[in-house]
Amino acid sequence: MALLAIKIFTALAAHWDRNLINMLYIQPKLTVLTILVSGLAEEDADRTGA
Repeated sequence: MALLAIKIFTALAAHWDRNLINMLYIQPKLTVLTILVSGLAEEDADRTGA
């Protein structure tokens, strides 16, 4: 049973690998970047009085 679960998991992991890497690594970096950029934009707006 455990062996079957491992086989299924391995097959799924191989199939979803690209999406998983994208989700786990690229997505958080984009989120952090977006937060940083929006934070800088707000700071800039405060400075210029916009």
